[in-house]
Amino acid sequence: MIKKVWEQNDSKKGGRSVWEEWFVHMILEMLLHGTPPTCTSYLDWCVGTVVAIISELARKVRIKWDVECLRTDDPIHTVDKLLKLQWNPVKAKKGAWREYLVK
Repeated sequence: MIKKVWEQNDSKKGGRSVWEEWFVHMILEMLLHGTPPTCTSYLDWCVGTVVAIISELARKVRIKWDVECLRTDDPIHTVDKLLKLQWNPVKAKKGAWREYLVK
């Protein structure tokens, strides 16, 4: 289904794009880079909710992160790119994302 959304991103449905219809309010996981106080860097899947589309053309969205994923100094909201090539990859790296199906 997500592949179809990428192909139809310019279509409008009731004034809203298909892309906006699909992604706003989506709960997703994104593989993020972190550095704890021990200075050992790591990658971890964090859960967040897409709250707004910033740019459909650039694939930028505003994400509100689940407080259980955040450390003390982490922002609650960030602007991130949802790149097609990073959606649910076989070999995940920083910036990979997927729909969160458990909750």
